[in-house]
Amino acid sequence: MENQQSTSERYLASKPVGLKRESPGMSLNERPKLRRMIGVNRQPSFMSQNMAIAIKTKIGNPWERYEKFLEVEDFVPGTLVHSKDGNFTERIVDVVKVHNEAWLSRLTSACHENIVSLHEAIYQNSTIFLFSEVMDVSLAQIFGSPRGRLQHYEVAAFCKEILKGLHYIHSEHKFAHGTLKAENILLSAGTAAVKIGKRTVGIFCTFTYPEVAGIGGSMLGRLGIGAAQRDLCALGLMITECLEPRTALNQGEVLVSEEWDSVLRDFQMQTQTKSAAALLQHDFIQRSPGPKCLVPYIRLARETTLKKVKVLT
Repeated sequence: MENQQSTSERYLASKPVGLKRESPGMSLNERPKLRRMIGVNRQPSFMSQNMAIAIKTKIGNPWERYEKFLEVEDFVPGTLVHSKDGNFTERIVDVVKVHNEAWLSRLTSACHENIVSLHEAIYQNSTIFLFSEVMDVSLAQIFGSPRGRLQHYEVAAFCKEILKGLHYIHSEHKFAHGTLKAENILLSAGTAAVKIGKRTVGIFCTFTYPEVAGIGGSMLGRLGIGAAQRDLCALGLMITECLEPRTALNQGEVLVSEEWDSVLRDFQMQTQTKSAAALLQHDFIQRSPGPKCLVPYIRLARETTLKKVKVLT
């Protein structure tokens, strides 16, 4: 009888009952319910869990905290500074003209691996000084690298990183960049990061303020009809600039080369109609081995590009 009961119990334990699942070493009454076993708000792997965060702000003289040491006039322009707190933290600074100090409270910073980080904002005399992370080169410099034209899988690598950043700002914040181009896609040799930026980087607010320059000026406005798609069309144009630079310069629009394989051609065409989330699922993006494949281009561009700089003392 004991053997028969054991056999019966084993049969019941192995037999599916509705949608329930048996957990090893547990009786039927001890089994966790299915709803506790399934994660809530499951998202595709390309979606970041990062959100906007409040940035460090203060009112006062920014040059009591930072010291200028270099002015870069081209490629990734801005004033380089370091902190005076003993850590000598390096930042790039830009300025935004505002009406009063209340604008400080309206700033939040994007916390995402594909958006250049804004670390601190200091207000003084109707000006907000924005201190952001320093990147090495722009994607435009990569396109002109002496290493030569990028391979298709390398194009997929930078496209994927840009799409992740665009998906974040479009879906999480309902903002569009508005002036996306190769010159404001920034890269770092140390981390192989590919980030969306431009002078006033990483800023997200809930109001429109047209006086703000760079990414700030575009991203301080809410997402309008067609604005997100224009960002994605700009990505399509970057592909042409990368692989067919003469065509891009002559035409100034998204063109598809018949010399490209069908997967790449289809991807570029879909940048004109599909969302960032949909494009991230495209077969072309699955060719990306990750941004580290771009490091040789980043290093070459950083070391060989002639820059206009001014030493500040």
